[in-house]
Amino acid sequence: MSAHSEIAVSSTDQRFGLRRTVRLPGPLKLDSGAMLAPVDIAYETYGSLNADGSNAILICHALTGDQFVASEHPVTGKPGWWTRAVGPGKPIDPDRHFIICTNVLGSCLGSSGPGSIDPATGAPYAMRFPVITIGDMVRAQAMLLDHLGVARLAVARMAAHITYLSEAGLTEKFGRRLQGRDAKTFGFDADFQV
Repeated sequence: MSAHSEIAVSSTDQRFGLRRTVRLPGPLKLDSGAMLAPVDIAYETYGSLNADGSNAILICHALTGDQFVASEHPVTGKPGWWTRAVGPGKPIDPDRHFIICTNVLGSCLGSSGPGSIDPATGAPYAMRFPVITIGDMVRAQAMLLDHLGVARLAVARMAAHITYLSEAGLTEKFGRRLQGRDAKTFGFDADFQV
């Protein structure tokens, strides 16, 4: 692990569910051209990274989800959203795997987002928080993986996705055309037709 500040928010059995927040100095260059620093990432880990670093699994949630993949949510008290698949004796087992689930950038559940303090003003970013993309979220996750010393992951979910819907199919089904402009504005107005 690198020497960035890390705060254990709370913890349970390290083998199964360790809640953490890390502050990485950044800067993280966003697709909009803005720079974000520092970058807070809330995440949970289950299990331990093995000696050759070959057992790491990154679980990504839907954009409305959170990092509580297989442990009780500290606010709602509800069980994790994927407890059927993650846990001792289950397909993604912390006895065999080092499992990581991050809260995405821009969320209100611990990672940098509109509720975070803007170091330039000392007040929450609120509407001044930069517009972020999925690519920005992925780069923030990569920063965390570097911090944790994880050099490689399982690509099963990515592989599963492309087996039933190709990039061309996704573009045809969900692609969007710009509305009355030639480039994205990275603002809150309507860049796209849909």
